[in-house]
Amino acid sequence: MTQPPRDSEGQPWEPPQENPYGAPPPYPGSPYGGPAAGYADPAEGLAGRWRRLGAAIIDSVIVGAVSALVSLPFPEVVRVVTVDGESDVRYSGPGALVNFLTALAAFLYYVIMHAKRGQTVGKMLLGIRVVRAEDGGAISFGRSAARTAFYYVLSFVTCGIGGLVDVAWILWDPRRQALHDKVARTLVVSAPAGAPDPYAGR
Repeated sequence: MTQPPRDSEGQPWEPPQENPYGAPPPYPGSPYGGPAAGYADPAEGLAGRWRRLGAAIIDSVIVGAVSALVSLPFPEVVRVVTVDGESDVRYSGPGALVNFLTALAAFLYYVIMHAKRGQTVGKMLLGIRVVRAEDGGAISFGRSAARTAFYYVLSFVTCGIGGLVDVAWILWDPRRQALHDKVARTLVVSAPAGAPDPYAGR
């Protein structure tokens, strides 16, 4: 008669019992997902400092020229000659309103262009683009608005000095970020023709 197999201690061997509850479930992955296929650190393709400066100058010329043409017929400050011949400097209501509207239009130009394309006209001409710092993706309207609003407010409350410091920050920052880039968590990268466009379809 065949003897049942025994273990190393001479006890009858028994096959292992199956877990009645089944295998434990795998650990859940990150709800945000991992990097997309072909992911690369967006900081590896940072735009050159001079191209960023050139794009900013182009946009400033465009915005300034359009604002000047629209505002020219409506001066904000006018000199009024009174009946007795005295001159008096007064603020013009229509002029102030037009200046406010042109400033608002300039703000929306930057917000919409960056949110829809990642590029203003200046950036398109010089082949650079704004992307999310964390993964190189397209920025949202909210992030674009925060990015632009920070620059405008900083410039306004410091009479322009803060705006200059903001832009100059790219000269020594290792990721070539201006202060408004840091606030909005954005980078400006090179966007040569044929490069993948995270804004495609917007």
